[in-house]
Amino acid sequence: MNAEEHHMDIKVFLVISCIFIVMLSVNLEVPLYQTYAHASGYGTGSTAFVFATYVLGLLPTMFFLGGISDRAGRKGTLIAALSFAMMATLVMMISPTMSALWLARILQGIGAGLSLGTGTAYLMELTDKPHHVPVYTGFATTLGIGSGALMTNLSLFYRNTNIPVSYWTTVMITLLCLFFVPFLPETKKILTSKMTRLPHFPTGTVIYSATIIVAWSVTGEIIALLPFILENRHLGAWTGTMVFLAISTGVLVQPLARRLSPLHSIKTGMLLVSLSFLFLFVGTWHGMISLVLIGATLGGISSFGFSYIGGLSAVIHASRNETARAVSGYFLSAYLGLGVPTILVGSLGRIFGLYSSLFTYGIFLIFINAALWIRINSVEKLPQI
Repeated sequence: MNAEEHHMDIKVFLVISCIFIVMLSVNLEVPLYQTYAHASGYGTGSTAFVFATYVLGLLPTMFFLGGISDRAGRKGTLIAALSFAMMATLVMMISPTMSALWLARILQGIGAGLSLGTGTAYLMELTDKPHHVPVYTGFATTLGIGSGALMTNLSLFYRNTNIPVSYWTTVMITLLCLFFVPFLPETKKILTSKMTRLPHFPTGTVIYSATIIVAWSVTGEIIALLPFILENRHLGAWTGTMVFLAISTGVLVQPLARRLSPLHSIKTGMLLVSLSFLFLFVGTWHGMISLVLIGATLGGISSFGFSYIGGLSAVIHASRNETARAVSGYFLSAYLGLGVPTILVGSLGRIFGLYSSLFTYGIFLIFINAALWIRINSVEKLPQI
């Protein structure tokens, strides 16, 4: 490896690290959700809504400021993304309450929305191996989202506090990234680029959007609601591990998912997500953490592995010349699945009890999955992407 190639690797690594640290902040507070909620008098419904406010920051940023890095520059936009992520963590350090978490979740969503598109475009311009970029961004994003909760859980073992050392560590790493990002080269600005990039749903792709809604809805329940159940079962110490498995395990199967045809990958994910919910419900009902962790792992393999890759490949195949907008539409569906069902189940949990609401949701999930399975079987097989 010559000096020029080594220099390029450092630049790529720095951008990947920036994406990772922004996404790391997203679930940093998850193990403390119940602690904050109890201190502030919040129930599961309100907590679920606070969790979903992340989407209120992310989606408008992705769609209405999707072209900002083309016009303002990649480097400046990446610095802004890191700053929003760091501000979110600082807000929780200053005021570790549910009220502050509302603001922090929105700031995290803005940071994520700025970093995902900007980081991907930046990597495409910095590397001479553009076919590796989806792997880089997928790894940084998924591992980052999954690692935040685990990092806080490990910190709580060291010291049980509302402001764990993981918050301080994240801020320090973010400052380190902010120090090095200005040394990255600035790419050419495209002043004629449109700032707004509204989502598009190509003909025949609604079925794939529906499958990712179902898959990511299970992830939302795991992150926002199951920590309450684990805490009530005196298993709260496992929350970070559960969240990590529910997200990061998807990375491990993505290479396999890419080798399958989109429809085979989607159908594998649909089967796994139903099994995931069954393991999660039975495990939490009986207080068996082994079943909960198996369910979380199956959920991660589906939501961020087979279902995610299969649906994305199918949407890209059908998008023709509207790939960017079609992918935005797919992510819109995914994040709606992450937030809306969680709010509904959490709100119903306040009235009928969380277990009853989760059971009803599980029956509905399996029914919808079966209906989608029948519909997908009638779709002509797509070629492998």
